[in-house]
Amino acid sequence: AKGIISTEENSEFSLMFTPDGRKVYFSRRAPNEKQKIYETKFQNGQWIKPIQSEFSTDRDETPSITPDGKLFFFGSERAIPNKPNQGNFDMNVWMMNKTNNGLTNPEPLPFPINDVQVEGEEWPSSNNNFLFSIDNRTFYFTTMTRGSKSIKLYTTIYSNGEFSEPIEVGGLFD
Repeated sequence: AKGIISTEENSEFSLMFTPDGRKVYFSRRAPNEKQKIYETKFQNGQWIKPIQSEFSTDRDETPSITPDGKLFFFGSERAIPNKPNQGNFDMNVWMMNKTNNGLTNPEPLPFPINDVQVEGEEWPSSNNNFLFSIDNRTFYFTTMTRGSKSIKLYTTIYSNGEFSEPIEVGGLFD
């Protein structure tokens, strides 16, 4: 969708289609601005002009939708309530549920998936901006946990509205 989603003046990345393929969310960074999440619909054989997503109020990126379309995740630099970031850059995953009235208000995922930086930490320590699933239950994400020396891949199970303790996925980058 040249000129609609992919533009000359902006940097667009991280496209995510709804399960029916009729709507797409993507990250867009305009010059000298923080990236936001935009959305567009496929109507009458073409993608219409994108609009900034209503929930995208800070530096937001990497939208992700579960295959059943019920959960929506995105990375955001917004502050987690009652957990101030003390490092130099903090990005965490936020979640919304799809209802008959649209999407719920974004809520940050709990620790240990999200973890704010402590004093003196720098990117990429404790940052996480992308969570995805191919089966609505098993999720994957990358982060550099406190005290480690590199970003690693983790998995967690979502059941009864909660995420299990993340487990490192080994063998890929060893």
